[in-house]
Amino acid sequence: EATSFRALIDIEHDYVDKSVCLDVWWVDTFNGQPIGQEGQPVRWVAIENLSEYQFPEANQPIVDAIIETAVA
Repeated sequence: EATSFRALIDIEHDYVDKSVCLDVWWVDTFNGQPIGQEGQPVRWVAIENLSEYQFPEANQPIVDAIIETAVA
């Protein structure tokens, strides 16, 4: 349960076979443990280590926004 959060970025991205719309929020505080609602793995990663991971193409603006927000 997110208890403190704010909008981070909205992304519309077209892949060859589908389009996605990602509504991304920065969560400052929460209760409980985060889980992948559709069975996807969840891992805590330090912001400075994000570049070590591969993400889908549509997610790169999210990574960029996280880094920008963290250093602001």
